[in-house]
Amino acid sequence: MKKVWIVGLFVSFIVAVGCKDEQDKLKEAMANAEAAKKQALEAAKVAEQAAKAAAEAADEASEEAGEDADDAADSAKDAPQNIQEAMAEMQKAIAKNTSNVEPVNFRDLKKMLPEKAAGIARSDAKGEKAGAMGMKISNAQGTYKDGDKRVQVKIVDMGTMKGFAAMAAAGWAMAEIDRESDDGYERTTKIDGHKAYEKWNSKTKRGEVKMILVDRFMVEVEGRNVKMEDLMSTAKGLPLDDLVEMKNEGVGEAK
Repeated sequence: MKKVWIVGLFVSFIVAVGCKDEQDKLKEAMANAEAAKKQALEAAKVAEQAAKAAAEAADEASEEAGEDADDAADSAKDAPQNIQEAMAEMQKAIAKNTSNVEPVNFRDLKKMLPEKAAGIARSDAKGEKAGAMGMKISNAQGTYKDGDKRVQVKIVDMGTMKGFAAMAAAGWAMAEIDRESDDGYERTTKIDGHKAYEKWNSKTKRGEVKMILVDRFMVEVEGRNVKMEDLMSTAKGLPLDDLVEMKNEGVGEAK
């Protein structure tokens, strides 16, 4: 009987301890639930504020969009007239800076491309005639490749473009340039009396020589992994005198 009582007491102790652990866990769970509830309420409050702010921003954007749409509508009413005026001004500018000249046939320009450039045989030659809005030009281009060496020679007849327009097409022809650094140089100069431009970068081994002849023809020699003096000799070796003699070819014949 005594043993039964002791066993019962031990069991009661274990149950009591177990109940205490469960109570502690229950209290902890309730505390966590309360904290979660509080966080949820705070999150809901923040979300409500964000939604309100978003609604206000949307209203403001809608009002601004309405104003912009009204402005755009007003501008659209004047657009046809503005476009017509702009086109008229463009036509005047084109007429002022173009001449009645039929460009030299690009096939004739192709014949002027050298067989070799910087000692490299020509690998390709092409040409074309192009025109738009009353302007016509023609050009021929030769490509010279040998391993990592590459040279391009281009001859362009500016055709209908004249004076300021022809010079502006080159960009550099409208400026005086003289720059030099440890990596190379860039300058405008004259070659055989013609306005010219030279640029060389010893770091990248890239160079170019460009010239404008009689305000009509442009010749360009560009290369990489070749010497600058080779590019220069290639440019000087082009039939410059023949191009000068063609300055009046096609004048008054533009169609």
